[in-house]
Amino acid sequence: MASSSGTDQASQPAAPGAAAGSAPTSQALTTVTVLDLVAQDHTASLTLKGQTEAARTVTVRSETAGVVRSTPAREGSVVKAGTTLCRLDVEARDALVAQAQAEVDARRLEFEGAERLARDGWRAPTQASAAKAALDAASAQLSAAKIERQRTEIKAPFTGLFNTRLAEQGDFLAPGGPCGVIVELDPLLVTVQASETVLGSVKEGNTAQVVLSDGRQMNGQVQRISRTATERTRTFTIELKIANADMTIPAGMTATVKLPVAKVRAHQLSPATLTLNAEGALGVRTVQLDNTALFVPVSVLDEAPTGVWVSGLSERVRLIVMGQELVSDGSKVDPRLQGAPSSEAPAQ
Repeated sequence: MASSSGTDQASQPAAPGAAAGSAPTSQALTTVTVLDLVAQDHTASLTLKGQTEAARTVTVRSETAGVVRSTPAREGSVVKAGTTLCRLDVEARDALVAQAQAEVDARRLEFEGAERLARDGWRAPTQASAAKAALDAASAQLSAAKIERQRTEIKAPFTGLFNTRLAEQGDFLAPGGPCGVIVELDPLLVTVQASETVLGSVKEGNTAQVVLSDGRQMNGQVQRISRTATERTRTFTIELKIANADMTIPAGMTATVKLPVAKVRAHQLSPATLTLNAEGALGVRTVQLDNTALFVPVSVLDEAPTGVWVSGLSERVRLIVMGQELVSDGSKVDPRLQGAPSSEAPAQ
């Protein structure tokens, strides 16, 4: 009877919904580390590539003819405005000045005598006027002779770098002959090209950060925005000026310019939290109120030593900072909080 009873129990069908030979189990959740973030006010910047340029580049030329007697300025040296770059042989110019001076002295004596006689009634006033005109003409000749002599000193028109010497001692320079090239490097210009879509966000007088190819950083100020596009690229030139008092920054150096364009609400986060979805879009994975994972596309606005600034997220967001590669959209997760919500903005 015992064996019959055991056989009957074993032959009874299993209860509906129950798995044969096992008890019901629940699926384990994926544990992820999350960080609660709050959007902050951030000034978005536009990053553009450009290069440094001299404020002015001038080929200094002779205004008179003569043989180069000396070249006092050293090529590559910083020269002050008025520094002699090339000195021409004076030749007969000193004699012409002396001759003109003697003529002035003689005409002055004639004028003084004629004026005295006209005042005493011994000579007509017109004769005194003629003597005065002769004196003025002689003075003009003297001034012209002195100017011609001064032209033998070819001088720097402004403070800058004497970049290239184009005349050597013994060369003959005709009027218009080049002595050398001088460039103005303080202030130094930085030029970048901007598309028409962002041109309206940039204003003259705006301050921008300039980073040179050797790592040096400085502030620059927008001083000119071109109102005509270049024919080839259809972009507009933006010109900034930066200080270069010691003239150690050369023209033609690559520079990166960060121009502030607008204040936006954005989040600052670690670059390690950025990921790509199946379509290749850049974004982050977040945890929704029902503890499901969701991929949210973002746009990178700026990069900083403390992280990247992104837009595209809601005002408050629970960001997955560890384990985002283990989940997909709609996955139920077990979020473990790394940080608490804070209204304080992290240091920029």
